[in-house]
Amino acid sequence: MTATWPTSRFAGTSTCSANSLPEQQDAIIGRRRDGARLDLEGVQPGHEPTDAPNSLPPSSHVAKSGPRGRHDDNQIFRRDLPYMETTPDGKLEVGLQFCSFRATLDQFDVVFNDWCLESNFPIQGAGPDALLDPARGLTRVLRAGLFFVPPYQEGGLVAAVFAQPMAERKQPVVG
Repeated sequence: MTATWPTSRFAGTSTCSANSLPEQQDAIIGRRRDGARLDLEGVQPGHEPTDAPNSLPPSSHVAKSGPRGRHDDNQIFRRDLPYMETTPDGKLEVGLQFCSFRATLDQFDVVFNDWCLESNFPIQGAGPDALLDPARGLTRVLRAGLFFVPPYQEGGLVAAVFAQPMAERKQPVVG
């Protein structure tokens, strides 16, 4: 299986601000500072059930970008990595480097456009993702890239790409 690897660097603004209350920050993300989902009291991060009820704020980032149930067929391996760097003018900039692997770009399109930016997902009137909504100005994309990652094959890149006719390859589920 081939994979695409979109990567983006987001700089945070008011989400990381000392002026924002922790409860407001948690509602925007959909998780507490310890990483636990707001709607799964007592469940440790990384041990969340796949059939968890979704009673998060509907515009929270977790509700929009990681819905449960019938939307769980969009298979993406994703991680956020913190970054910190000094800008040329000496200011400290902090944020998240978002990285993900998936079989097709269509899967990223579903998450970003059909889920995060769609005002009527996961429920009617939810509004866009509270974290990514350009109108709120909480984050801004600094850089983005897309990389093709071929599968490993003993015969090398040519064997990996051309080993199986395209018609015989299993198509990933999207949407």
